[in-house]
Amino acid sequence: MIFNLPLLLTVVLSKFSILSVARVSNTKTNIFYVILILVLVTCARFWYTMPDYETYISYFKIIKDGDIASFVIITNSGPLALEPLFIFIAQSISKFGNISIIFIVFSIIGVTIKALAIRNLTPWFYGAIILYIANYFILHDLIQIRAGIATGFIYLSLIPLVKRQHGAFILCILFGTLFHYSSIIFLFLGLLRVRFIPNLYFFIFALVISYVLYFFYLDPISIATEFFLAIAPTKKGYLLGESGTPFSVMSAFILQKILIGIVLIFLAERVTYRWPYFSLLLQLYLLGCCVYILFGHFPEIAVRIANALLFSEILLISSLPIILSPQIIGKFLVIVFGFLQLAVNVFVSHYFTYA
Repeated sequence: MIFNLPLLLTVVLSKFSILSVARVSNTKTNIFYVILILVLVTCARFWYTMPDYETYISYFKIIKDGDIASFVIITNSGPLALEPLFIFIAQSISKFGNISIIFIVFSIIGVTIKALAIRNLTPWFYGAIILYIANYFILHDLIQIRAGIATGFIYLSLIPLVKRQHGAFILCILFGTLFHYSSIIFLFLGLLRVRFIPNLYFFIFALVISYVLYFFYLDPISIATEFFLAIAPTKKGYLLGESGTPFSVMSAFILQKILIGIVLIFLAERVTYRWPYFSLLLQLYLLGCCVYILFGHFPEIAVRIANALLFSEILLISSLPIILSPQIIGKFLVIVFGFLQLAVNVFVSHYFTYA
């Protein structure tokens, strides 16, 4: 390895931590610099092997060679449907002959969309960026680039949703769907009560129901599995994960998410009147915990949907400075949480290789 990406992420995280404490304003110029720095960091993938990198290289080569029909490419594993806008951009850029340019363009789109969403959905921009870099930047902009862009559009859609601009909300979701088909299910967000603040009893009840449905195989996908697999048996691996065995719904990951959710519920009353997006983001976060459990028999689906909903974590936790007094305590907790998340992603996850 000739490039230490974890060290680079640590340096960048430290830089933004200093900026956040120094009270640097989130002007358009400063936001531009944030986007530029993060896009440059994504270029490190050219010297560092990340999950899905080779997969996207193969996709781009197939698209460049023209082995595609009706948004379907033929891979070694069989036919694969890719999203229209993803293919269109890849085809347009592939004419330059350099695959690296494609990664850069998608990085610019993904980072910019999410930076714009973060700027509007959190009271503390740099705090949210710290948490973003520590976790979802790695997952979305270095690994799952299609899902990352789609998630950005999903959270952009919350801005018009709160303002009751339903046409703009639907348009954002549809744009996200053009980058990742699964985004279409997030149209259901339009059914949520924007000002509703879930209480602890509501959350516990939802968790109990999720666990009961999971253990008794009564979730909607399990009920439909036999019918679905009869139609498309080749999708069994996708539904059940590569190993064919569900992941643990009692893992440290989901338990700590539930604990964070409980803490956020207790803080909700203090912050909702100061930040109008908090109640809606809290609903998304708690729903993400339940989805992760409910669809636990189908890891790929559970993780994809839950990750999009749990992205709200960085926006919720970054609101601590307007809850706690003095503000420096909230800022300190956010920064510490960010470094802890980065440490987990570097030393515990399988995102990075150290050969």
